[in-house]
Amino acid sequence: MDIKEFKKKLSVAIGDNLDDAYKILDDNLSDNSRLYTMFLVSRSNWERIKKDINLGTLDKYSPEGQQAINKVCNTLINIAFEAIETDIQKDNNADITHEKDEKSNLKNIKSAIDEVFKETFKKEIDESKIFYGYNNLDKATSLKRKTVTLIGSSTGMGKTSFILNVVLSICKQRTRVLFYSLDESVVKITKRLIALHIPEESENLLRSEYLTVKNLNLFEEQISLLQDLPIAFSEGPFSLEELVLNIKQNFSSTKFDIVIVDSLDHIKNTNSEKNDILKAIKALNLLSKELNVSIVLLFNIENGKLSAKNYYRPNKNNIEWWSDKIGTHINELIFIYRPAYYGINEDKNGNSLLNVVEIILSRYSEVSLSLKFDPKSYRFVEWNL
Repeated sequence: MDIKEFKKKLSVAIGDNLDDAYKILDDNLSDNSRLYTMFLVSRSNWERIKKDINLGTLDKYSPEGQQAINKVCNTLINIAFEAIETDIQKDNNADITHEKDEKSNLKNIKSAIDEVFKETFKKEIDESKIFYGYNNLDKATSLKRKTVTLIGSSTGMGKTSFILNVVLSICKQRTRVLFYSLDESVVKITKRLIALHIPEESENLLRSEYLTVKNLNLFEEQISLLQDLPIAFSEGPFSLEELVLNIKQNFSSTKFDIVIVDSLDHIKNTNSEKNDILKAIKALNLLSKELNVSIVLLFNIENGKLSAKNYYRPNKNNIEWWSDKIGTHINELIFIYRPAYYGINEDKNGNSLLNVVEIILSRYSEVSLSLKFDPKSYRFVEWNL
């Protein structure tokens, strides 16, 4: 490492462009496993901050935004200083405790620790998780490769809107998505993505009479950004066998990270019988392992299956095909619930529920999280009651 040049480049980058600062560190830390692991954690935090700024949930000029950015800068500076000190020490000191005795094949503590970090980092890559893009939800669960995740709700709760919010977020992080729309046309799904991407005009963009060439040209720059996202679409109908074959064919040209099927109910010849659903989930779970991909299946719950006594809030008992055997083939079972849809506008403490969406994790013991739903733009954002 040329220390003078490194310090000069890094100081300019931290003051001007943090992405460049991370690139400089990435190029100079690969031989230090411990610092490189710290660097990867810091870069992940920075990507999350950028995402929050892009989504409008964090104002970078606000005290909170500046505090988050300053924290990242300070972490980078600390990592850089330690890297420089380590490099100087390596050049100036031939400390016997930091060397390997080749004759006896002994390893000093430094090399042993480096191997621990390398092994841990390799394991994290092999078992990589894909996060939804919502802090509280990401702390509780994630989309995992080689597994199936079920996301269900009754009609009108916004499960397709929710997954499109997730798609838009993760694709901006270069996660590759293959989206099967078995219910709506690809054109309609794409219109919804455009509306989510330009939230200030989303209400207009979702109106057919507003979608003219002239109006779309006004947003040419924003729409062009969508064209670079790593997402591909396919629309049905498909039987289970046709769907599995089509996914494999698409993987022959592109290795996707996530496959989304909207929805399980629209796979041809798959009725709401337990055996049919079990067969579908089992086949897709095996496929996820074969292709090293995370598969997300959306499904619908009939309103008639929900209980007014339970305020129409869904649970496993509302799924007529659910069984513990199906549970063994999935990573997570998630319900989406908007109480205001059923006229329930306040909770028992008097808090407004008008724009609240409850995300209910139900694979094991139930965990409930809340997001905010904007009915005009169909955006899901962080929310704390």
